[in-house]
Amino acid sequence: MLLHAHPIRLGSHNPAPHRPSPKTADGVIILGPRKYGDGDFFPIETPESRQHLQEMCAGLIIARVCWDIGEAMPDLASGFGLEFSSGERLVILALPVQEGAFLARLIWRWIPAQHIWTKSMRRHFGTDRKSAEEKPPDFLQNQIEGQMIRGVLAPKAHVGLGERLDFELTDASLVRIEAIPSFGSDRADLDIQRVDRRHRDLWTHR
Repeated sequence: MLLHAHPIRLGSHNPAPHRPSPKTADGVIILGPRKYGDGDFFPIETPESRQHLQEMCAGLIIARVCWDIGEAMPDLASGFGLEFSSGERLVILALPVQEGAFLARLIWRWIPAQHIWTKSMRRHFGTDRKSAEEKPPDFLQNQIEGQMIRGVLAPKAHVGLGERLDFELTDASLVRIEAIPSFGSDRADLDIQRVDRRHRDLWTHR
């Protein structure tokens, strides 16, 4: 899963008013990063509040869980991606921070669906891996793919050093996503667990 050059919605924890791109005297847009809340974004990115992006997940069906998101990973980050049956994509990154309640935060990138779909895209987003003739899923991917997201929650009782979010799925299980600060280096790791609350089972990918 790669970050494509489509308009990307950037999730910010502290939204700030939108500022238009500066222009030269000739009316040429300067394509540099702009400030928004607690981060920077580029002209192809549209700033959105984190709460809004979390609400957008509700009702979407997870078509693929992607552990490898290509070479577009920022330095010091760990991440993975979700691809939805609607064609939309969500990239979640764990990054170290120097301010706030956590030592590592979860950063979101939302990639809208393409307007034109090919036959291979319809197979990829609309069927399982076997029907699409793709590499078989691992155990955790198999437990998550095909399920609908009921909601995304930020647990108030979380006491870890990194930020955590819980994705509630239709089978009543939770997918826990936690940013883990890596002591001894400047990186942040990502811990992903699926918790079956009915049977108290737990599967982990880290």
